[in-house]
Amino acid sequence: MTHFLKITTKTVLLCLALVAFGDSAAYADAALKPYEVRYLTKQWGMKLKLTRSLLQQAEHSYLLRENGSVMLQKLGQESHFCIEGGTLIPQHFSYELSGVVSRSRKVEFPDKLGEPVRSLYKGSWYDFPWRAGMLDRLSQQEQVRLYLMEHGADNIDQSLAFTVVDGRKVKDYTLDFVGRERLSTALGEMDTVHFTRKHPNNSRQTDIWLAPQWDYLMVRTRHTEDNKTTEAVITGGNIDGIALADIKPLAE
Repeated sequence: MTHFLKITTKTVLLCLALVAFGDSAAYADAALKPYEVRYLTKQWGMKLKLTRSLLQQAEHSYLLRENGSVMLQKLGQESHFCIEGGTLIPQHFSYELSGVVSRSRKVEFPDKLGEPVRSLYKGSWYDFPWRAGMLDRLSQQEQVRLYLMEHGADNIDQSLAFTVVDGRKVKDYTLDFVGRERLSTALGEMDTVHFTRKHPNNSRQTDIWLAPQWDYLMVRTRHTEDNKTTEAVITGGNIDGIALADIKPLAE
């Protein structure tokens, strides 16, 4: 059974109205807590430290950022979104790579029904008809966390499916639940849930490991393409100001 992460028209209208008029009273307390987490990976043959942070800008508004730098290259991406009823409503996404190599991407989600989703890729804008459930490639990771925090990994039969606007394409992503695994991390042994995403091209595969103990934050990710593998592993951080190492395991 595939669980689709759905956003209803009613939810979108409510979210947009609250953003426009500042009526935060209608929002239930969001499950996501602010955090800052550090990862170590490799890019261009060199070690790269990444920092991902979630900031709550208002009662209903969030900013998710990811930044890193190595030598003369800097990369950063961010997603603005709001949450209503456990569902993430994306608003704006941007990606910037600067230095020897420069790239820029943006996704603008409509503030009125009937308007298109606009995506900037290699200097050109592409328009896509909006449909319920669209996310950007950064915010979709938080939607997965929201879903798991609400339902728990034990209630996943096979997979999670969602739609992502990425560059000049709209992609249907499916994450297959592999199972529970215990990983050795820089912060000690950690119980995780493992998902895998198989791409249309069989030479590509993405795996992620999320920690229930840390509200399903990503502990490790691995991407394999053309027999080359890139991994990112967690090295430290905090949730709502509490160090990850000080957060006790969930009760059985």
